[in-house]
Amino acid sequence: MRSRRREPSPFLAPLGWLYMGLSALHHTSYDHGLRKVNQASVPVISVGNLTAGGTGKTPTVAWLCRRLAASGYRVGIVSRGHGGKRSEDPLLVAREGTLLSSSREAGDEPLELARRCPAHAVAVGLERIEAARMAAAEGADLILLDDGFQHRRLARDLNILLLDAEAPFGSGRGLPAGMLREPRAGLRRADLILLTRATAELADSEEFLDLERLPGALTRQLADIPAAARPHVVAARHQPRALRSPSGAEVPLEALERARIVAVSGIARPGAFENTLRSLGARVTAHLARRDHYVYDLRDAAEIVRLCAKHRAKMVITTAKDLERWPEGAPRPHVLEIELQLGAEHPLLAWIAERLRAAGGGVR
Repeated sequence: MRSRRREPSPFLAPLGWLYMGLSALHHTSYDHGLRKVNQASVPVISVGNLTAGGTGKTPTVAWLCRRLAASGYRVGIVSRGHGGKRSEDPLLVAREGTLLSSSREAGDEPLELARRCPAHAVAVGLERIEAARMAAAEGADLILLDDGFQHRRLARDLNILLLDAEAPFGSGRGLPAGMLREPRAGLRRADLILLTRATAELADSEEFLDLERLPGALTRQLADIPAAARPHVVAARHQPRALRSPSGAEVPLEALERARIVAVSGIARPGAFENTLRSLGARVTAHLARRDHYVYDLRDAAEIVRLCAKHRAKMVITTAKDLERWPEGAPRPHVLEIELQLGAEHPLLAWIAERLRAAGGGVR
């Protein structure tokens, strides 16, 4: 069963219209050169979306970091650090695999990326250009800008836009009435569209996708863009990569079959997480689902203990992102790691390499 995100109330539509209007003005000011765009000293690849959360930016950034690092790049990851409370900004989160800050300072996603990825440097900052300069000063020769599609102040050499294959534009309404962060016309800025959570048929395709194979709403939007300026499109799905024990050891996914578990998540799409666990054969006896980036406390720890006792759960399972916010006093969880899988990996990486060479960002 697929899980859609719950849309906000349509009764908030007037606020959504206002938000979309202000967003359009914001982007128009950059399109016409009325606001300054700052260049980093190294090539920048932005990964972002049109909707609020739930499209899989973190797994995508992790996948790109692994592939680019394997090609010889010293990858820097730059993020706003949503939810982090820090006394200095920008903040260096990690250097060559060594963690230098906590999730409380940096936010959960940057710390998760620092743990999961072979990044040369991870930095966060409200001013992304300063964080990019910090990562470059640490030796990064390529920047991955996490959640950067709407952040126009930092110039990028490649704009990757993530869209949910099932509902690319959500309900079509702007925040807070819907999930759109800007008008659909914003996809004209994309160099590449990555359809996430796609069907196996689309995700297994080994080539860029033609318009005829795309969701109808996206096809109509892209058809209005001249072919020469139209972004390439690939599709991917999110697959379970590994199950980690509380000690960090890898456990066979088969261990979930018929296991009584308590799921805990504070992500944009908790239903998708639960469906994945069930698809692996787990018996999800309870699911403590909180809002995205939720900070767990002692009350949550007590609730997890209570649920485990009530349902005689064999294990507690959470996400890699939630592990960074795990409450003291709660049973140490197993972590289900998710990775991006796409059939068009080779043509996509070849195309990215060509774009980086054109930007002067070849491997040293």
